[in-house]
Amino acid sequence: MSSNNRVRQRPSAAATGSAAGSPYERLAGGREDARPKTFLEKVRARAMSMIWLVLSSAAIVHLELTHVWWDARLNRTAATLALLSFGVATGVFVYLQAWAPYVQKRTIDLQQWQRSAPTAIPVATAAGVVGFITSCAALWPIYHVLSLVLVSVLFLGFVTAVSLF
Repeated sequence: MSSNNRVRQRPSAAATGSAAGSPYERLAGGREDARPKTFLEKVRARAMSMIWLVLSSAAIVHLELTHVWWDARLNRTAATLALLSFGVATGVFVYLQAWAPYVQKRTIDLQQWQRSAPTAIPVATAAGVVGFITSCAALWPIYHVLSLVLVSVLFLGFVTAVSLF
């Protein structure tokens, strides 16, 4: 065996003279680029948000989702769990964006959420996952495989709508 079989390692940020390191190191360390977003980046982000909102609205109108609750094929237990889960996720959002800053007069740094609100993001994530799974289970008897696509579009529309505030 030759010595050429060694694993090649990337030089560290200190060795290269780069203060920030890789994007993964910046995220793990909580450091982000100080560069502000350009106008085109802002427009692209807003356009993507609008696309998800339009798609989810079109799905609601076209598939008449407002009438699904009264359909006998709906799995009501799963639908109720889905609504409760999305209610919890919305409650976490209201806590982070309104209750803590305005009522408790506490600053929530969303970049360092592990320190300022250690359980909020994991609870919202768990609620979102449970809500997604139970929504698919609730709608499966009605829409079958289409329920996966439908719930994905509605879920991204929900997340986009919540993030606009």
